[in-house]
Amino acid sequence: MSKSAANLIDTRTAAALLEITPRWLQKLARDGWIKPAGRGQWPLATTIQGYIVFLQSRIQERPAGAALHDARAKEIEQRLARQDRSLVTMDEALASIGEITNDMVASVEGLPRKITNDPRERERITAICSAEAARLRTVFAASKSALKNGGAIDDGAEEEDD
Repeated sequence: MSKSAANLIDTRTAAALLEITPRWLQKLARDGWIKPAGRGQWPLATTIQGYIVFLQSRIQERPAGAALHDARAKEIEQRLARQDRSLVTMDEALASIGEITNDMVASVEGLPRKITNDPRERERITAICSAEAARLRTVFAASKSALKNGGAIDDGAEEEDD
């Protein structure tokens, strides 16, 4: 028996060695992963090496539909987070900032009427409150823009001490 003949195994032995069915072994051969030496004969070393390469390729490639599965899982997580109110939509967040801005500005602008009836004093307080209302609009607009565009909200807003 020649050395090359000693390294050949039949289909049943090759399949048993790889713990696969003979039909699966033949499919691997049709797909080019393993090359038979002849009808029903398989070179031992190259058969094992071909099967190892096949297994490694399956580990490296994502299964078909994995991206769709991941997208569905993400969608479900987001839906549950919205239901739990741990996640809000962009529209909800922007609407909340808009409401807060309007309420704060209206409150600040209404202070002079609540503080005094004296026209001169009211005029002085109105100027102060108008400036503060304008500052609040600017700060809230910047926060709204940062939220919408994914930027950082400036927490270091300068406060003036008068």
